[in-house]
Amino acid sequence: MKSRLKKPSAFLLIALTTGLLAACNDKDDDKPIAPSALPPAVVKTVQNALPGFNIEEAEIENPAQTDPAKREYEVEGKTLEGDEYEAKIFGDGRIKKIKLED
Repeated sequence: MKSRLKKPSAFLLIALTTGLLAACNDKDDDKPIAPSALPPAVVKTVQNALPGFNIEEAEIENPAQTDPAKREYEVEGKTLEGDEYEAKIFGDGRIKKIKLED
């Protein structure tokens, strides 16, 4: 009787450990921030690249990065024409990617 209980317990322990390890390895460490908290260089770059762009959402893609110039920001919003874009801009204003959303 005892050996039957050990097998489900061992299985449960393995399943829980696997789940915890998967959660610890989650690379999605984006940190939402208010558009008003974006560095001026990020805002200026996006608005120069997409005139009339209204930033609706913003995230820090790599919040653990201590060098503000290398910190990556993702912004989403719309142009005056209603086109939706996603842009990834470094803290110093360098563009990584600008993508028109479907």
